[in-house]
Amino acid sequence: MSTASRFRLHALLPLMTSLLALGACTHAQPPAPPLPPLKATVAALTPADITFVQQLNTMNIVQSATAASAKTNAGRSDLATLGATIAQDTTAQQATLAKLVAPHTITLPTAAPKEDQSVINRLKTLHGAAFDRQYIRYLTREIARMKPVLDAEIIASSNMDLVKLAKDINTKLAAYQAQIQ
Repeated sequence: MSTASRFRLHALLPLMTSLLALGACTHAQPPAPPLPPLKATVAALTPADITFVQQLNTMNIVQSATAASAKTNAGRSDLATLGATIAQDTTAQQATLAKLVAPHTITLPTAAPKEDQSVINRLKTLHGAAFDRQYIRYLTREIARMKPVLDAEIIASSNMDLVKLAKDINTKLAAYQAQIQ
């Protein structure tokens, strides 16, 4: 290679390197567009789940009403305190239940059925020891009635939100049962 060729090669080498570097900068790919947000999938409710939701809604309405009576009519202070706890718990359960059924076409009633309304009205008229006996009897019967319903939902349902709610309520009902013994 001649001296003139080497000179040109050495003179052009930094220029070529600079051009390649500039070319790489201008050919950078634009950032990828953001991915579309994932759509939250709503777990389907089976007919058994819908029946459970309706039973739970009724239980919450009745327990909330009877617990309100317990706060004011109970002769024992522990039952009045339990009534306040149950009222608070059923309000939270109703909010959770409403959120779970909101995406579905289920309308939950807000009033107790007639047969349960008679229990609510009877407890409203009682005070002191008479109220305590009837309230403990009612609560014991209600817990015994709901336990198999909750257990069946825990075992059979594929809706994990309802299973979690059923387990939570089962735990609370066991605590109520222990307090009234």
